[in-house]
Amino acid sequence: MAKALLIMRHELSVTLRRPSFIIFSMAVPVLALVGLVALFVYQTAIGDRPEDGVTAGVVDLTRGPSGEPMFTGFREYDTVTFELVPDVETGTRRLLDGDLDRLYVIPADYLATGLINEVKLQQAGIGNVSDASGNPNVTPLGRFLLNNLFVGNVGPELSERVLRPYVVAVTEIDESGNVIEEPLDPGKLIFFMVLAILLVISVLTTSGYLLQGLNEEKENRIMEILLSSAKPEHLMLGKLFGLGSAGLIQMLIWISSGIVVLIVLRTSGNLPDSLNLSTSIPAIAIGAVYFILGYFLFGTFMAALGAITTSQREAGQVTFLVVLPGVVPMWFIGRLIEQPEGLAARVLSFIPFSAPSASLVRLGVNGMGPLDLAISLAILAGSVAGAMWLTIRLFRAYLLMYGQRPGLRQILATLRHP
Repeated sequence: MAKALLIMRHELSVTLRRPSFIIFSMAVPVLALVGLVALFVYQTAIGDRPEDGVTAGVVDLTRGPSGEPMFTGFREYDTVTFELVPDVETGTRRLLDGDLDRLYVIPADYLATGLINEVKLQQAGIGNVSDASGNPNVTPLGRFLLNNLFVGNVGPELSERVLRPYVVAVTEIDESGNVIEEPLDPGKLIFFMVLAILLVISVLTTSGYLLQGLNEEKENRIMEILLSSAKPEHLMLGKLFGLGSAGLIQMLIWISSGIVVLIVLRTSGNLPDSLNLSTSIPAIAIGAVYFILGYFLFGTFMAALGAITTSQREAGQVTFLVVLPGVVPMWFIGRLIEQPEGLAARVLSFIPFSAPSASLVRLGVNGMGPLDLAISLAILAGSVAGAMWLTIRLFRAYLLMYGQRPGLRQILATLRHP
């Protein structure tokens, strides 16, 4: 095994220095950084979020039954402070001097019309009277008005229900009417779906490097030199472990950059509380297991193609036979999410080539129990062992064959009688 470890270190070193591998591995962190910068630039440009220490002046021209102004209480909401201004002239002067960030004038007929006059400079302000959905209750100004209208006139519980009429708590049931103990977690679903997509991309990329390297060594006759000092099985294992380690490094870079992005979004308030970051730790563990088994499955079959084909061009023509089953679950991702425990989802989780991506999607929607997970991993591990047995026999028989590709009948005969 010492020679296999030597080959592994060589393959890992060569792969990590490949320009295509470096660019591909750094693409996700770079795109994530660009996305964060674009988000913060966009928010700054449109003034989407209130700034710290915003002061909004209010000129209250309304009069209540006692002849007093109606909007005199509830002066602060989030980072916005409402300050009463005696008249429009004073408010306009203070707005021009920079003492106020925004000026609102509440006319005497506000209760009848609901109209408010907003005075502002010709530049982006702290926000609009209502949000994009047309609901003014959620803005600082809306809360200021509603609190002053209701607090003091009705009880605190009723006023709070007017300001916040409902909070939805969802209870999910299955087709039999039983309550689902673990409802769908959007954060978990997104994480597992992204993990499944990245896993497929990384596995197919690194196993493609294996196929490319084998064909280059055969075309350049380097294979003869390698086999003069190492057995075929040592060569295959060294290449698989070396490129598999490179794939794991690539996945760690992608996952780490994703976690950093989520932390930044959560810290800056751009990530909903429903997206639970704690699901990442078990997801990484399960994803690592599926990556290792998935890579060895695809890698050994790619190595088998490299052994029986005579050139890179010829290998590329039959690679789709291995690649296609791996991306099939991505075509049915909607079905997997809607019916994670259905027949199609279970079949895709038990077929070795589609198991890694299909199983991760099912796990994201809590649709894969421990039994299905154990069966899926057992079938995948058994398939890896069988694929390695098959590929070692093909390595021994055809790795030094040049100019002639063996036929299917010859390959089957080799497997039966190596």
